[in-house]
Amino acid sequence: MGAGSGGPGRGLVVALETSTRRPTVAARSGGRTLERGLDGERAHASDLLPALGVLLEQLGVDRKALVRVVVGVGPGSLTGMRVGVATALGLVQGSGAEIVGVPSFEAAALRALRSTERADARVQVLCDARGGRFDLAEYERAGDGLRALFEPTSLTLEEAAGRTLRFDGTQVLCDASSRERFAWADGVRSAELAPRATDLIALGAARPAQAPADVEPLYLRAWEGRTRKR
Repeated sequence: MGAGSGGPGRGLVVALETSTRRPTVAARSGGRTLERGLDGERAHASDLLPALGVLLEQLGVDRKALVRVVVGVGPGSLTGMRVGVATALGLVQGSGAEIVGVPSFEAAALRALRSTERADARVQVLCDARGGRFDLAEYERAGDGLRALFEPTSLTLEEAAGRTLRFDGTQVLCDASSRERFAWADGVRSAELAPRATDLIALGAARPAQAPADVEPLYLRAWEGRTRKR
């Protein structure tokens, strides 16, 4: 019986969020959750693991206590998503820990929903996917969590502008470093709210575990998946 057999309610749960220029890692044990940010240029396995090591030391827990790994699967940076998923799979390999992949947009949406007490709160998450396309999703509050109203989808400029200008809820950008590309949305009030690993833990700790082979980066365009297989 593997280390994950105790379930995510016991032992150590860690999370990796690497889909944006602000990667984070988090760890939860004994009711405490700690998070550590990394430089956007250092979202590599050789940087993620030492950062996790610092958190485990602060929590006073050994890596052998690992029962679950939660990883943000995007959409977002292709390199970042691949590194995050590969690192997560490496952590569970041979340890018996469970793994869960969570769309990174859900983490950003959850943080936005927690900033308001409105029972009918809705959030639209938008990210510049380059090449004249934008990744967009919409969520609403569902108890202590959220429900997808519009799953993460790759849209053209015209499609994204149409949905954005019609949306009447909270709107967030996953990465505002390219805000100039959102000039068409000048009339839209939006703020940067990057996905964070602590929110991944909140979302993924209680979800059913997945088979490692089923945890993959969330590619919204066919050519991205083909590129990955080269």
